Amino acid sequence: MSEVLSDVAWDHTLCADGDDLLLSVHCGTVGTYDLCIRLSPFEAGKYRRLGIDGIRWLIADVQYRPHDYASRRCTEPR
Repeated sequence: MSEVLSDVAWDHTLCADGDDLLLSVHCGTVGTYDLCIRLSPFEAGKYRRLGIDGIRWLIADVQYRPHDYASRRCTEPR
C-alpha cells in the first residue's frame, strides 16, 4: 500500500511506495491522461529537501513534454 504525499486535482499525485517516490502527472489538453514516473535519486532528494516546491519544475516539464518521459513510465500504486 502506498502513501499519498501530495494530491492536486488535474495536476499531480505524489506517492511513496516503499523507498520509491512515484509521481503521476495529469497531461494533455483535449484528450487527457496521467503519466506515472518513478523519481530519480536526484529528483527524490530535491523533494525530500524542499517538499513539493523542489519538484514543481518536474511536474511542469512532464505536463508540457510527456513524450520525453515515456521511457520512465511506471505502474501507479494502488
